[in-house]
Amino acid sequence: MRCDVRAGHVTTLNTKPVDRPWQIRRVEWDGIVATATGMLIVTVSERHSVYSIDPINGELIRLCGDVNGAAGTAVGNALDEARFNLPIAVLLSKDERRLFIIDSNSVAVLTL
Repeated sequence: MRCDVRAGHVTTLNTKPVDRPWQIRRVEWDGIVATATGMLIVTVSERHSVYSIDPINGELIRLCGDVNGAAGTAVGNALDEARFNLPIAVLLSKDERRLFIIDSNSVAVLTL
C-alpha cells in the first residue's frame, strides 16, 4: 500500500515484474525499507530474494537471491551468488551504501 500523508490518500501499489515476470504474479513482502529517493526495497521470503520496487511505475527488480526462488545460504555477488533461506527483514544503512538482510532459517544477518 502507498500512503500519501499530504494528500490523505492510501492506494495499493501494483507491481510489474522485470525479472522472470511469468513466475511472480503477486508479491507479498515481509520486510520493507524506503530509500531517500523513494525506491522501496523488500524481502520476499517465499521467493528467498530481495527486490526493489519503483513506487511510481511499480517496476519490480530482483536485487539478490536465486533467480528461480530456490532457498539456500551463500554469500558472494549479490545478483548471481547470494542465497537466502526465508529473508524476513531488511534495513538500510544511513549512507544507503549497505543493506542488512535478516535471514530467518539461516539465523543470520547478511550485509550487501
